Amino acid sequence: MWHKIVGASLIALLAGGPTGVAESTSAFLVAEDMQFLEELTEAVVEASRVPVDGKVGEIGPNVTGGVVIRPGGRACYPAFWIRDYALSLECGRITPEEQRHALLLTAKHQRDTAWQLPNGSVVPVGAIADHISFGNKPIFYPGTLEDYEGQGGPKWGRLPCLDDHYFFIHMAAAYIANIDRSAILLELVNGRSLLARLDQAFDVPPSRPGTGLVYADENNRGVSFGFMDTVTHTGDLLFCSLLKYRAALEMVWMHEKLKELDKVRRYRDIVGALRQSIPEAFSMETGLLRASTGKSAQPDVWGTAFAVYIRALKPEPERAACNALATAYKEGALAWRGNIRHVPTTGDFSDTTAWEAALPAKNRYQNGAYWGTPTGWVCYAIAKVDLELARQLAREYIAELREGDFRKGDEFGAPWECMHSDGDHRQNPVYMTSVTCPVAAFRRIERERRAGTLAAPSAPGDSGDAAPRQAHLGNLTAWDIVDYQGRAEVRFEDGSAVLDKGNDMTGIVWKGPLPVRKNYEITLDAMRTDGGDFFCGLTFPYGEDPCSLIVGGWGGTLVGLSCLDYNDAYNNETARFMEFENGRWYRIRVRATDAKIEAWIDDEQLVDVPTKDRIITVRWEMEKCRPLGIATWRTTGAIRNFRMWPLDDTSVAPE
Repeated sequence: MWHKIVGASLIALLAGGPTGVAESTSAFLVAEDMQFLEELTEAVVEASRVPVDGKVGEIGPNVTGGVVIRPGGRACYPAFWIRDYALSLECGRITPEEQRHALLLTAKHQRDTAWQLPNGSVVPVGAIADHISFGNKPIFYPGTLEDYEGQGGPKWGRLPCLDDHYFFIHMAAAYIANIDRSAILLELVNGRSLLARLDQAFDVPPSRPGTGLVYADENNRGVSFGFMDTVTHTGDLLFCSLLKYRAALEMVWMHEKLKELDKVRRYRDIVGALRQSIPEAFSMETGLLRASTGKSAQPDVWGTAFAVYIRALKPEPERAACNALATAYKEGALAWRGNIRHVPTTGDFSDTTAWEAALPAKNRYQNGAYWGTPTGWVCYAIAKVDLELARQLAREYIAELREGDFRKGDEFGAPWECMHSDGDHRQNPVYMTSVTCPVAAFRRIERERRAGTLAAPSAPGDSGDAAPRQAHLGNLTAWDIVDYQGRAEVRFEDGSAVLDKGNDMTGIVWKGPLPVRKNYEITLDAMRTDGGDFFCGLTFPYGEDPCSLIVGGWGGTLVGLSCLDYNDAYNNETARFMEFENGRWYRIRVRATDAKIEAWIDDEQLVDVPTKDRIITVRWEMEKCRPLGIATWRTTGAIRNFRMWPLDDTSVAPE
């Protein structure tokens, strides 16, 4: 069984050499609970596999050409559903061969011509299927398992499900990130490269000019998110816009691998527009985000938590969202037995329905039942403001799984798809995303808890007086290894931290409290010992926003800030070029004040940029280094003499 989990290698390094550190007693979940969940997840994924020529009951055989992973075990959902599979990738239990087959199978069934159905539905060019039958037929709409000619119709929308286009992109990005095989982007699928098909899929869902938000109207409706496909949403659509935000970041990364800079700039602009427009369009006074701006505009617990989970919100709306979810949980409005409702009970449209327009009865399925799929996202968001409260929710979720664990026998079915206290209702046993999504989120909570990066951004005016007055390199127990795929070793040698050449990145992130977030200086020495790209990617806080100083990037000579107004160091006015010698120490200094960001190398000032009215951020691969971290790209770099101190306290400044 292939078992590659996206996770941190939690290594603490002390001055004088590497050493192990005992696990903290305040782990998010006790080891016994986490092991139980890991083992249950593996069993559920295994139960969801359908081999070549395999059948589920009377459905089949599987003639797709490879193993497919359906949404769960036993008899439910006997087909390959794109979104369920894509949501499960982060669990780390899907083999490289299975990932490749799923990705290319989805690409092969992308529509190359428009298809007008007799019932009025239209499948446009570039559309991605909702699911693919064991008989290798694409079904673009909910409502039928394998009726190819009879799919669609007014109940399910004129357009195919919108979310699958962005899940297709996520499948490609996950495969490349986990397997390190970007060459697949150039493989031809039905005569076109996979990357061209990803570009085409990205543009299928209708989107607003300017904001980039995905939308639907009564006459041209598509489902925003398949876990709400029995609900009618119109206007701007929250969940699909969040998926588009993540997909745009992934498209930036994939086009960067092939150095297609025009496409990189295009997708970066979309990222910037969406990050600005999502809270503007969907924020409610409570701090939750509404599901849409038209019909069924109820507060969306899943969407709010997912927005936090994928870091789609700026600090203030993120903090408000986390607090709102914590409040709703404490009030008993969003969870039952550790499972999560779409709409908080306090936000129901009426006494007879949770959503304004939904097909199921109230408190059944997507109209008020409780689901395990989003539990991890909700725990993650709550943990950013109240870790113990998040633990409580997670323990309730684990207790429900233990009680109903399907491995006990046929009369047991946990993890269920959804449930409700009314009649002790349970629906669809051995449901995959009810464990694959939470287990991945719980791992991430623990990684960020250990790294000290879990907490939501502090409220304006917080002084941070509990933090030390400086951060330094001398004791590396204050740093954690960043969990980059393909990362290399980080070691301590002769008072320096050495970040070995990775494929692509190796990094460390500060896990202690920060002495300050603005009006400070950082100094360090950095050296490239092997490789030909950046040997010091220093990510630092600028208030609540992150920024990176890149030293030696883009083939070895670029210096600049990433990012200004979403443009990276190569594409903004801070770009400078200088030669760097391997084996030589360079003195680097960064000063971040209210008015500007400055940087020097060996006392030569290379960056001096005013920050008023500028958007300060980082490239997405540097997100894991925030708020303070250092990374290298396919290069071995060493750092020493790291210091960070407030400008108003010269007593702690280095000489």
